Amino acid sequence: MSIPFFPATVKHACLRFFIVYNLNPGDRARAIADLTHLLATNSLQHNIAARLPLARIADAHELVERGRAVGNVVLEVGQAGGT
Repeated sequence: MSIPFFPATVKHACLRFFIVYNLNPGDRARAIADLTHLLATNSLQHNIAARLPLARIADAHELVERGRAVGNVVLEVGQAGGT
């Protein structure tokens, strides 16, 4: 993954990367509370790039690996019609 340096700089973007499993219990509790609030108020928006049936899992992996999906790739499991 690459980050467009100049546009980020011009917009004064601040990027912080972390591994969720390394959060201490207090930070994890705050993150869960914040996410719960966002979900409860319908403030959290998900960008879904593609929805594919489980049978197309290889296509889903390819979209992500090649950087062709801007957002989440969702696999639909157990759809009516026997997917």
